[in-house]
Amino acid sequence: MRIERPAFERAGMEVWMKRDDLIHEEISGNKARKLLPVLNDFPYSGKTGILTVGGAYSNHIAAVAAAGREMNIPTVAVIRGEEADHLNPTLSYATQQGMKITYADRDTYRRYRDDATLLVNKYPDHYLIAEGGKGVAGALGSMAILEETTNDYDLVTVPCGTGTTLAGLILSASEGTKVTGFAVFKEAPWMVGDVQEMLDEAMPGLGFENISCTWEVTTHDPYGGYAKWTPELLEYITSFYDSTGVLLDPVYTSKMMLGLEKKALSGLLPEGIRVLAIHTGGLQGWLGFEERWGIRRPDK
Repeated sequence: MRIERPAFERAGMEVWMKRDDLIHEEISGNKARKLLPVLNDFPYSGKTGILTVGGAYSNHIAAVAAAGREMNIPTVAVIRGEEADHLNPTLSYATQQGMKITYADRDTYRRYRDDATLLVNKYPDHYLIAEGGKGVAGALGSMAILEETTNDYDLVTVPCGTGTTLAGLILSASEGTKVTGFAVFKEAPWMVGDVQEMLDEAMPGLGFENISCTWEVTTHDPYGGYAKWTPELLEYITSFYDSTGVLLDPVYTSKMMLGLEKKALSGLLPEGIRVLAIHTGGLQGWLGFEERWGIRRPDK
C-alpha cells in the first residue's frame, strides 16, 4: 500500500509498505517467513519436537508456539529466567498453544545461545531453532518477501533484530537497489558481520558469485534501545495509525518508519526515489507494553 506522510511528500519520495503483518493472524511477518523452511524440513529431520530460545516477550516464541499447534508438533522454549517471573501475556499465549516453557538464568542462557551443542545434547530429539529464527534457513525463507513484489524499488527498508530478514532481502533484491536495515539496538556493530556470514553461506547454494544490490545497517536512533520507547516514538505510532490506518509494532517497524521519516526530513535520501518499507509484524508485542507500562495500542 502507498504510505502518504508529510515528510515523504516534502522529500519528493514515493513510499510503499509491504504488509507482511497480514500474512497470518498468529504467525505473521518475518516470523512466518523464517519459520517456513524449518517447518518444511522438520518432517524429514527424524526429530519429535521443536526447541527454541528467547526472551519472555519474544514474537518468535509466540510464532513457534502457534506453528507447533497448527502442525501438531510438540514445542519447547527456553526462556531467560529473570524476565519471566510469571506467565506474561506472551508466555501465557505460548502455553495455551501447547508449548512447554522452561527457564534459564542469564549466564546459563548465554551459554545455550553461544554454544548450540549444549541444547542439542540436552534435547537430542528436538529440532533446534536459534533465537529469533536467526540463520541461513530463515534468510532463504525471507527471500520470498521481494519475490512477491515487482522488485523495482530504489530503496528497501526493514527493521533488524538478528539481521536474518535483511540477509534474505539482500539475496533477492534487484541490481541497483539499496537495502537498509534499521537495527533496533543502541549499537549493533556485530550485525554487519552476522549478515555477511549468512550471505557467504547462502550464496554458493543459490549459485551467486556476487550480491547485486548495495546494503547497509543503520542504528539511526533506537529510542532508548531494544524494546525501549520514548514519548516521541509512541506519539509517532499514533500519528501514523491516524493518517494511514496501519498499526505499527512498538519494537521494530515503528522505529524503522520513524527513522525513515527522519532521514527524509534531513535530506539524506535522494529526491524522487521509490521506497518499499517492510512491515515485519510483531503486533503481539503490544501485549507486553500494556502489561509493563500500561500503554495501549492506538487501535483499541
